[in-house]
Amino acid sequence: MIAPDDPTNPNRPTDRADAPWHAAPADPWASEAPIDPWTGTGGVAGVAATTDAVATVDAPPAPAGAQAPRPAANGGRRGWLLALGAAGVVIVLAAATAAVIWWRSGDQAVEFTQLSGPKFVPTGEENTYYTYARTAVTDERAYLAWVSGDNIKVTGADLESGKPVKQPVTVGPGDEVEGLVPVADALVMYVNTRSPSGKAIYVLDAATLATRWQRTLGANEWIETFSSYVVLVDPDADRLRRVDVKGTGSDVWNKQFEGATLRLEEPVGNASAPAWLNGYPLAASADRKLLVIKDGTIQVVDPASGDTTSTVTGIPSTSSTLAAGGVFYAIRYNSNGYEVQAFDLSGKQQPKTVYSAEPKAYLDELSLCGGGVCVTQTITGTQGVTVVALPTGDEATPRWQLPFSDVDGITALGDETMVIDASDAHTWIVGEDGKVRYDRTARIGTRVTSGSVLLWSALGSSAASVGLEGYTVADTSARPLGTADGVYASRCTWSTRVLACPAGDGLAWWTFAE
Repeated sequence: MIAPDDPTNPNRPTDRADAPWHAAPADPWASEAPIDPWTGTGGVAGVAATTDAVATVDAPPAPAGAQAPRPAANGGRRGWLLALGAAGVVIVLAAATAAVIWWRSGDQAVEFTQLSGPKFVPTGEENTYYTYARTAVTDERAYLAWVSGDNIKVTGADLESGKPVKQPVTVGPGDEVEGLVPVADALVMYVNTRSPSGKAIYVLDAATLATRWQRTLGANEWIETFSSYVVLVDPDADRLRRVDVKGTGSDVWNKQFEGATLRLEEPVGNASAPAWLNGYPLAASADRKLLVIKDGTIQVVDPASGDTTSTVTGIPSTSSTLAAGGVFYAIRYNSNGYEVQAFDLSGKQQPKTVYSAEPKAYLDELSLCGGGVCVTQTITGTQGVTVVALPTGDEATPRWQLPFSDVDGITALGDETMVIDASDAHTWIVGEDGKVRYDRTARIGTRVTSGSVLLWSALGSSAASVGLEGYTVADTSARPLGTADGVYASRCTWSTRVLACPAGDGLAWWTFAE
């Protein structure tokens, strides 16, 4: 067997980056019983738009809370998708312990309605191209940041009245908006410039769009956004820093970790919240730890204080990892083939092998899925991808495994799992028993809640008319919602009732649920 890191192995693991940076509002829903791998418990008027004949997906941005770039590319099957535009690759983190929230299917289903709108706020500029723009939406407002000449501008509007927050504001120089995240009473914006090359973070007042503070970032530095602060992660300087969104932008703490790899837990606190087709939430939970990995040891760091809360040893050297809710999963290779190990980040439980693949199998990526964690698997000499739902508790065999033509995204929908083949625009909903509950071609699914899914006809980066459907988990069909005309779909964001997109010469938004 070819070793996983042998250069001749076409599926050899590659370094992958961490999760995109996210806002971290309070979790709007109460938790359900967790699952532990050891115990098993617990359109705009006047816009010329084109209609996509088939569903298409461009590398989307990290929407409304997942936009900062990451310093490495993912060589796995979903690498291009997880790039999320310039957002970089999602850290392959997932978990199931007492801290993980698994949501029952349908508990949080929204009541879909026909699209109402659009309401529209113009930017005052004609023929604007929004490929490098970003949107954000909260319960009260929608926002748009875009490139205007050599500068970045931002505007916002009240969702109900449609009135602008104020006239468009020039934030500063830049060639691309790589992040726009609502946090508490602020907007965190990440800006990239190409000539001269540089990156910067701006924190804007959400009500006035005035800049509170700004900082220049390192060449590969990225941002993790929490409820009231950001953590700046600089792998070149081996440095982690916390900066509050209120104040002057000075460091609250600054820690050096020489020679270490810096990772974060998957933000599972919003496991029922809106998410992109890779399953990563648009707004992340604050209750996740920083992981400092070096020489087979993980230091678990509290992002609020910067203090190390626990240490875990015996971690294999691998780039295929996933951590969330206090568990670190790692795909490792030995003489018998590939396997998945689980490490308790509190250090109280011994490591456990939760899955061993057959000799000809290659394990690719780990993801949160319905009821636990899933891994994608390919078999040498065969076509397609198999999704394996890893066992929980004392179970020795997978909860289920199903073959698919290809897999570009996996999303937890309570106990159900949504699998996406974005290349062929195919969406499947799989029940907790491993049976396909719903099969929809020519549509790409994204999570609204654990019980509701938006189905898109296209997720492209050019202006187009996009057909939308609303699917409620456990139903046998989806409800047509209408068409959003002239939108840059890959730059849209949404809440549980409002969809906001760049469109025409401004910001447009629709209501799609009660």
